[in-house]
Amino acid sequence: MKKIFVFCTLLLVSLLTFSQSNSLLQKWHFINAHKCSDDSLLKDETKWNITFKENNKARIYIPYSNLDTEYNFLKRDDKLFINSIEYQIDKINNDSLVLVLEDNISCKKLFFASESGLNSLQKEKFFMYKNDTVYFTTRYNYPKMKKYGNYKNYFIRNTPYKNKNGCQLDFRFIVNKKGEVVEPIGKISCLKKPEKVVQKLIDNMNGLWEPMYIDNKPVSTYVKVIVNYKNAGIINELK
Repeated sequence: MKKIFVFCTLLLVSLLTFSQSNSLLQKWHFINAHKCSDDSLLKDETKWNITFKENNKARIYIPYSNLDTEYNFLKRDDKLFINSIEYQIDKINNDSLVLVLEDNISCKKLFFASESGLNSLQKEKFFMYKNDTVYFTTRYNYPKMKKYGNYKNYFIRNTPYKNKNGCQLDFRFIVNKKGEVVEPIGKISCLKKPEKVVQKLIDNMNGLWEPMYIDNKPVSTYVKVIVNYKNAGIINELK
């Protein structure tokens, strides 16, 4: 009886370890970081994504930058080593990953959400347009623009109004599953006659869009871009 109990315990531990390893092997999006001591939110943390692969490679990508690098990683019990940096795995399942990074000076918890989990949430909000399902963007998943990546960069680089305080650009349209722009409207508050500039921005977008993907399938997306040239920020419809 004792041998059966020991065998079942070892089997359960093995299955749990296997399940955690499988959960790790996917793409994770950084959400935020907290202090270990009082759980207070740490601001100005770099947003980064990491994809763990079966060959013990981890691809780290930082949005809005040129950093896209692959590192070696090793998981040993509740320890995770990425490029020789040691993290402790505080929590892991199919949707959530919490890593603890501690040194002699500080300790912080890094919270990640899986791309599959975020996609599941994103699928819950949509509307219908001419028999087509249209989803909303999030800061984790959105249609990309060739040469620009995040579409925020396209509008900032092609509208030279950064020195005009209070100037705001507002564009709304659908990027369908073929990457075509549908029903675009736009305005620029600091221009008395913005029609030509707005139309030029719309025309120059043609052929640049790559559709958003959910569950590895292209989908139509409602894109809402608001750029305030005081801080060159962007507002997405769905946070």
